[in-house]
Amino acid sequence: MAAAAEAGEVEHLLVTGDPTALFVLGERYENAEGVERDYAHALDLYCGAAAQGHAEATYNIGWMFLNGRGVTRDDAVGAGWLRLAAERGATHAIRVLRHLGAVVPGVPTGCPETEHAVAVPEAPKKIAEIVARTAPKYQVDPKLVLAIISAESDFHTSAVSRRNAKGLMQLMPETASRFGVRNSFDPTQNITGGVKYLRWLLAYFEGDIAKVVAAYNAGEAAVTHYGGVPPFPQTRAYLAKVRRLYAAKHHPFDRLALAEY
Repeated sequence: MAAAAEAGEVEHLLVTGDPTALFVLGERYENAEGVERDYAHALDLYCGAAAQGHAEATYNIGWMFLNGRGVTRDDAVGAGWLRLAAERGATHAIRVLRHLGAVVPGVPTGCPETEHAVAVPEAPKKIAEIVARTAPKYQVDPKLVLAIISAESDFHTSAVSRRNAKGLMQLMPETASRFGVRNSFDPTQNITGGVKYLRWLLAYFEGDIAKVVAAYNAGEAAVTHYGGVPPFPQTRAYLAKVRRLYAAKHHPFDRLALAEY
C-alpha cells in the first residue's frame, strides 16, 4: 500500500512537471524499480528535471555518460554534467570528478530537446490562473496547455482562424460542441474544452506528445491514418513550435478518459 501511495504521489507531481517527480521516476526506469528498464526514458526524465535545475538529476545524467548506460560513453560529457551538478549543490559530484583525474569536463550535451527549449511566453495573469486551476483537474501538465495556447492564438481570446477555429485554444465548432463549450470566446470555457480534448488525446495516443500535438493540429484521424505525425508541412511546423516550448516526449495518461467524451 505504501509503495502504491508513493507511486500515486509521484504521478500526481509528474503532471505538474515537478522536477523531483521527474527525477524519482527517472531513477525507477534507469534501475528497473517496479518498471521495465528503459534508459532512454530515464534520460528524458532526468533531462526534464535538470532543465529546471535539479542537482541530482544533473548528476545522474553525468553518471549515465560516464558508464555508457543507454548512451555512448563519453567521459568528457559526463564530467561536464558532474561539474554542473556540483555547481548546483551535489557535493558528491566533486568527489567523482576528483577520481576522474585528468579528464577535462566538456560541454554537458545529450539533452538536445531541453537544451534548445525556450520558456513559454508569459501568459496574461488571468489566463495563467485559469490554466493553473483547470489543467491539474484533468491531469494535464499546465506547461503543455500554455505551449498549445501560445502556438494556437498567442494568448488572444478573440482569435479566429481561416478554418473558423476560435478562441485561446482555437477550438473548431465540432470540437467545442464535443467537449461542452458553448462560448469559445469565454476563456474559462475555451481552456476547459481544450484541456479536456488534450486529456482525451493523451489517452488515445498513450501519452505520446508528438502524436498528441500533431492530432491537436490535424485531427486524430490523420495521425491514426499515417501511424504518426502526418507529412503536412503546416502540422510539422506546428509540432516544432510546440516542442520548442514543451520538450517532454511522454506524458502520463488515464485510459478512462477515452470513455468520457
